[in-house]
Amino acid sequence: GNPGGLLDQAISVASRFLEPNELVVYTEGRLPGTRQDYDALRDVPRVDWPVVVLINRGSASASEIVSGAIQDHDRGLVVGETSFGKGLVQSVYPLSENTGLALTTQKYYTPVGRSIQRPYDNEEEYYYDNYTREVAPKAPEDAPVYYTDTGRKVYGGGGIAPDVPVEIPEEPKVMRRLVRESAFTRFVSPLTDEQRLAYRKASKKLFDDFVAWLAREVEDPPLDEVEQASERVGLYLRAELALATGGMEERDRILTEESPVVAQALESFPKAEQLLATRRSHKNSQRASANKRR
Repeated sequence: GNPGGLLDQAISVASRFLEPNELVVYTEGRLPGTRQDYDALRDVPRVDWPVVVLINRGSASASEIVSGAIQDHDRGLVVGETSFGKGLVQSVYPLSENTGLALTTQKYYTPVGRSIQRPYDNEEEYYYDNYTREVAPKAPEDAPVYYTDTGRKVYGGGGIAPDVPVEIPEEPKVMRRLVRESAFTRFVSPLTDEQRLAYRKASKKLFDDFVAWLAREVEDPPLDEVEQASERVGLYLRAELALATGGMEERDRILTEESPVVAQALESFPKAEQLLATRRSHKNSQRASANKRR
């Protein structure tokens, strides 16, 4: 997932999908009067097509601001896992000897009032539990309920809970080792263009030759684990071949074709189109009511 970025960039991205002056996010501390709103910008190019946003447990911070704003305003559907839940504002107070104190003073909230920050008791638990927890694509049953502009239920409790939850299979441990040791790159890089083309047409031979290469070139090769993860290994090999011949765009195409989240996102576009129509109708009703009161 997207780990985040700068607040102004999150506002700029969200503004492309929202109407001018719609609330994107707000910050608030413990004291009354500390709330600060951040609205959608006026002078940005806008798009008006159905939107599906993909998130997972690694989506954090600025990406959660964008996802939350799109969801709360019914501008699009959010698909995937509940996001990381990183929504703290820190103020830096200068100290002596060129040092400073970073103190948490506020939290980020989505337009309907959901805190993006996930609760935690200590820093180790906060970062470690997110990656060791059971696959939990949606909010827990006791999560607080909020309502979007058109009255859809959304859930608080930290992070952005998706409209369409998808369980993302855990990556086999052997894959982490192969990636860490650059095994796929080391196997593919020395190949000639002719060999790469031949392998793209023969995935069984590609896998078998990779296993043989592991046995020769890697110390204590995890051959049994590689056999058990043959589908994922084959996918990464095809992606590495695509990178070598067609660049990053071709590699990403191979990987996304196999993604259960992308598959669900594509299936969700008709619902996203319906949601956009409902939003437009709601906005038109609001404008008509406002004109009557004038």
